[in-house]
Amino acid sequence: MSQRFRTLVLAFLAVSILPMPSFADHWTSVASAGAIDVPSNAFVSNVAVSPAAVPSGQINVLTVRYNITNTSEFPPWATLEIGYIDSGGGSNSISATIYRVSPGGSPRTALCTVTSADFGSLSTCSFPGGIDFSQFLYYVEATLTRVGATQLSLRTLRVY
Repeated sequence: MSQRFRTLVLAFLAVSILPMPSFADHWTSVASAGAIDVPSNAFVSNVAVSPAAVPSGQINVLTVRYNITNTSEFPPWATLEIGYIDSGGGSNSISATIYRVSPGGSPRTALCTVTSADFGSLSTCSFPGGIDFSQFLYYVEATLTRVGATQLSLRTLRVY
């Protein structure tokens, strides 16, 4: 066995026994990755390459859904967070609700809803009971409501 091969094997073994980071600590998504509700399609442009946003100067409601993927059967998640731009305007808002659904399609259960704040950029809500992927499916439904010409866009979502 060559010296170089032994060194590679020892390096691999040394790295493999180090503590590895857990990816079950959180779930994240950029806003452009969501599935746009069909009636909302007429109001959206460039969502695939930019944040989810409603065009300026239009009175519209945009609904986008995000499937929460299973990173661990029982992740210790209890918080929904949204990152956004809401440049004010009172009637403009972004809300996001995390829903729990049985695999058989039973009625959905809202766990918590977070709403943007005027001139804010980050908002959270907490939900009790955590996540149980062994029994339920989960998704986030975000609604952007624009009245007027102020800037309003959803940038990120995170569950932790």
